[in-house]
Amino acid sequence: MRTLVKLYFYLLSRIWPALAAKHAGRLLFTPQLPASLPDMPSPDEVVCVSDDTCVMIWRGQGKTVLLMHGWSGAVEQFTHLLPRLLHLGCRVVAPVPKGHRYQGEGRSHPGYFIKAVNEVLTYQSLRVHAAIGHSMGGSALALHGVSHLQIARVVLIGAPAGLTGVLNRFGHFLGFNQRAQNALYALADSTVGVSHEAMDAATHLMKTAQRALVIHDKDDREVPFKDAEQYVMKHPDARLYSTEGFGHRRILQNDAVINEIIDFIR
Repeated sequence: MRTLVKLYFYLLSRIWPALAAKHAGRLLFTPQLPASLPDMPSPDEVVCVSDDTCVMIWRGQGKTVLLMHGWSGAVEQFTHLLPRLLHLGCRVVAPVPKGHRYQGEGRSHPGYFIKAVNEVLTYQSLRVHAAIGHSMGGSALALHGVSHLQIARVVLIGAPAGLTGVLNRFGHFLGFNQRAQNALYALADSTVGVSHEAMDAATHLMKTAQRALVIHDKDDREVPFKDAEQYVMKHPDARLYSTEGFGHRRILQNDAVINEIIDFIR
């Protein structure tokens, strides 16, 4: 099936590049939500702060930690981390962007992830000590738009360095020629409402994080390791922690990774 899909897009991109980009955009901007999720501690409260954003809240008397899941994901991705945070007494807040969970299935895009982070950071004047994001969730943390707010500790796990790279990898996967790739850029810009080039998370991280821990697996097949290196290269107080053999998702289940995060955000 995957081979047929790639053949379809390869041929269509050469006959009608704009249509190929339109069909590709439907795939790219429609989350594939998980069919089942692991058990985790139930939140104390779920609040919908806007039509596009809800937030799950676990009450605690300690520092506030924000968890931002990735594209097509859920906060259950942090099943191994969340109990450790709660054991420390942290107050945990987890944004849920459009197209995920409480908002139901449907279209979404990176702009909604950034909006979710922005709305939760400003919800009841939260003072967030640390923020932890996986994949697109990590990029959204780096790109948050709350003025003059640098989060003390930011952890990025398998996070793309920018939207341009995501679009390039998707176009390459589909066998797009340059005309179709340019059409995909234009469609993404129109959908998200900002130029893909402006969504340079690696460059923006310095504005949004005082210190950063960048975690990435060298065998990640979805987001290349070089994206992690870009974050570290562009932030003077960012540190890279690498793993091997866990890929893009299982890295969140690694005990050494969890320990590294806990030590960093204390």
